[in-house]
Amino acid sequence: NVDGGIAKNSCKGAAAAVYRDAQGVYLGSSARIIDSCDDPGMLEAMACLEALSPAANLNLWRLIIACDAEAVVQQINGGSKAIYSQIIHEINIRCQEFGLFMNAECPIWRYTIS
Repeated sequence: NVDGGIAKNSCKGAAAAVYRDAQGVYLGSSARIIDSCDDPGMLEAMACLEALSPAANLNLWRLIIACDAEAVVQQINGGSKAIYSQIIHEINIRCQEFGLFMNAECPIWRYTIS
């Protein structure tokens, strides 16, 4: 599960990911603070990218990444013309490195309502 958020009184944001196994057991988490960023879509995209960073270290090769930003998930799945399209491009490159591909039986990116 990933999420991005904006600090209330400053131009900072955060991107975080939590890793669980198929039974919901906590496996680990990661987070980063992003200075000079107050764009919610960009922070959500950075959270998706953050999810891929430590996954290899945790030996997670079959991933379903849940994100509550529908527009970001659509851009990951179908290309992006957003201001953060370079982040989407990097996400897709990392997915290829992992051997992760979208298919109807096993979606990698899932939009969830939190």
